Amino acid sequence: MTVGMILPWPIIGAVIGICLLLAVAASLIPARAALRPADRALPFTPRRRRDPHGSV
Repeated sequence: MTVGMILPWPIIGAVIGICLLLAVAASLIPARAALRPADRALPFTPRRRRDPHGSV
């Protein structure tokens, strides 16, 4: 007895298309942040620790 293999090509194509769209959307978010001009980025300023003994 031979068994035929049936592949649901429309469903496979839809899943691949959705995965591609999700991958592009997921890569656009960090790309937008990386391409933002540097003058709009906030500078890093570390906080000073408060000394419990009052000395500097």
